[in-house]
Amino acid sequence: MSSESIQIKDLINDCDTLSNITKLLSKTNLNDYEIHKKFDYLSSCFDIQISNIEDIRNSDILCNNMYDNEKVSINDMKTILSDQPKINFEINNFISFSIEDDTEKLSDDDKIYLASKYSSFFQFIIDQFPNVNELNISNGFDNISSSCLILHIYEKLKSTKIKKAGSIFFDEILKYAEKYNFSKHGIFDGLPKLHEIYLYIRSNTNYNNLSNINGSIKDFLGYIAKIKDVRLIIGFECADNDSLENALIMLNYGKTLNLNIQMDHDLDWNKYLKENNYNLSEGRINIKDETKSLMVSIDEINDFKVLKILLNSLENLQYIVIYVENSLPKVILDKYKSLDDAKLYLKELFNYRSCLKNLTNARISFGKYYTPPDDSNGENIKHLYNFMMECIISILPSSISKLLYLMEAENMTLEIFEKIGILFPSLTTISFLLCYNIPENALYKIPSLRNVAFNGERKVNIPPWIETVVFLYFDSDFYYPDDVVSDNKNNEHYFNLMNNRFNVSLRCIKENDIYYIAFLKNFEKWKDLDNLMRICY
Repeated sequence: MSSESIQIKDLINDCDTLSNITKLLSKTNLNDYEIHKKFDYLSSCFDIQISNIEDIRNSDILCNNMYDNEKVSINDMKTILSDQPKINFEINNFISFSIEDDTEKLSDDDKIYLASKYSSFFQFIIDQFPNVNELNISNGFDNISSSCLILHIYEKLKSTKIKKAGSIFFDEILKYAEKYNFSKHGIFDGLPKLHEIYLYIRSNTNYNNLSNINGSIKDFLGYIAKIKDVRLIIGFECADNDSLENALIMLNYGKTLNLNIQMDHDLDWNKYLKENNYNLSEGRINIKDETKSLMVSIDEINDFKVLKILLNSLENLQYIVIYVENSLPKVILDKYKSLDDAKLYLKELFNYRSCLKNLTNARISFGKYYTPPDDSNGENIKHLYNFMMECIISILPSSISKLLYLMEAENMTLEIFEKIGILFPSLTTISFLLCYNIPENALYKIPSLRNVAFNGERKVNIPPWIETVVFLYFDSDFYYPDDVVSDNKNNEHYFNLMNNRFNVSLRCIKENDIYYIAFLKNFEKWKDLDNLMRICY
């Protein structure tokens, strides 16, 4: 090793932040350094409350950033955060504030004063997390939204980092528009990089006391449309006709402004399509083209008909979650008696493949099946379970490229992974949760793969083309074994699991336990870890 390499290695070891290592590596052409860093878990989710709502001008703000911690004053929180090593702040891309005050009875002046007080603290918190780009401000009281407090807070925030903002409530928008002009007040003007806003229309909300609702909608959307390249996501409950109607009003007027609008709703497609003879009504047709994500449960055989309709009609769908009832293989086998006849039935049932071009993310839960030891059909059920799993994967479009998330998939065969590699030639990320029997060479069948996530641990050989592997220990219900004490697991433990070695490891510790550990081929990929882990959990 040259003297320059030794010097850089020493400098890397001395670096106290990932950003400084990035700067250091940018000054050299060498990229084979060993970089292994540990840091503590630091929550970026804060609960906020004024100590005395009756006297906001003379009261402290109280907050915490852990669910089971007692709230402390903002000065104490600032001290706590200032004492944290800078590396603890770097991975987080997302930050949230949950307000726990009932501000409905406050005067407008007091609300604006409180918003100013909160925004100053929020600004401090945001500045501590250098790579945060997504901000969520929510409320813990149903009537807070009509107080306009959250919009007043956004109006006072200034950050060039925030790209996504939420959650704005529809009734808050209407209430705000009665007193203020959106363009004049520029509620998001302090966030020049903003390109996504999440707005939610709550169900069972009485708007009778509000005037000129359509005018308020136009005022808000007119302001939003002036933000360059912005996307508005409208969330609502389909079962509530008023929510659906208002969502459609916003959608239709937004189209006249060439505003990019997406719909995020909870429509029970199974129930809805069955009740409507498997046809979409006019209202649902209007939201169909703007639906970007959905969840469908396959509880009985006829539900596969619903899945077929959705996979062949929602042209702009980007993300799908499919839950499959684990008893279905037995139900089918009991009906058709013969394994061959049952497989023939499934072949006819899945005799199509979706051609959706925008569907890039799929989560599938197959459900853990169980057959009694004395069940003579046990092996046939197991075989049919795997066959059905293969059939369901085979109907997804070739556009699945960003994520394939497999949950509770039992005894997956090497053939299934061969099919995945063929069906999805651009798939970059795969995640496993409660999948206990993965063939050790399974990932060698997917040459496009670059990222792998395990919720817990599995012994699976990692091919040389994989760039990032993460082991997540976020929830003890989803991983095994239980021993996650960091001192008990060195990197060699993981290298043995992967049958591969990585020059870069980033280990996050939470109360002496491993919260997650990431192995990277390219150190620069650390900036993508937070987003990767959030979609893979």
